[in-house]
Amino acid sequence: VSIGDAVGGSTINTVLFSDGSGNLANNSKFLFNGASLNYTGQSTVSQSCTSFGLNAGIGNSSNEVVSIGNGAGQSSSGVRKTSIGYSAGKSSSGTEGTYLGNSAGESSGGNRNQYIGYRCGMNRSSGGANNGMGDYSLFAGSGTQNSALGSSSQNSSTGSFNSSVGSGTMTFNSGSNNSAIGYRACNGNTGSNVLALGDSAGWGNSQSNRTIIGQSHLPQFAGEAAAASTLPAASANGVYLYWDTTDNTIKARP
Repeated sequence: VSIGDAVGGSTINTVLFSDGSGNLANNSKFLFNGASLNYTGQSTVSQSCTSFGLNAGIGNSSNEVVSIGNGAGQSSSGVRKTSIGYSAGKSSSGTEGTYLGNSAGESSGGNRNQYIGYRCGMNRSSGGANNGMGDYSLFAGSGTQNSALGSSSQNSSTGSFNSSVGSGTMTFNSGSNNSAIGYRACNGNTGSNVLALGDSAGWGNSQSNRTIIGQSHLPQFAGEAAAASTLPAASANGVYLYWDTTDNTIKARP
């Protein structure tokens, strides 16, 4: 095949390719400004998007969007978003979101959400300024300004201004202004302004304005004398808590 000096058409910054009929054509999706090469993506309204991967960015209706991965950013809307991973950010709405992981942020809504992990933030219908990290963290549900760290942390939860650390922490929670640390702490909680610490602390709690400490992993002693004989004394580094079986209360080592 011999190609002359001139290529037909007036579009600049193009590359040649072979179309379905075997004819040479040019593709303006590659843009070279003399300093950098940019591959513009599938946005239906803008050339300021970048997409890599099968179906990545197809049907996207916005600009300044980066979609990397099979189906990433597909059929999405909202400006200044980054989706990396299989189906990450697919069918999502809202602006300035970052989705990293298989299906992270897929079918989610709300602005300024950051979801990292397998299906993190997926199907979360609304709410902005949420931050999740971990498989299924902040999966489904709704609410704003929630932070979740751990597998399934705040999975299917609603409410706002909640913070959770630990696997399964605060799942199916419906209260707001809660903080939970520990495996399954505040699971199924419906109260607000709750602080739950420890394995399963606050499980199924329905009261508000409470501080709940999990008992399942506290050492158990029958009375202060028994606790003092085993646990270290209080120091500048803190005190030791134990479960007193004589009256079923949590106490500090005397």
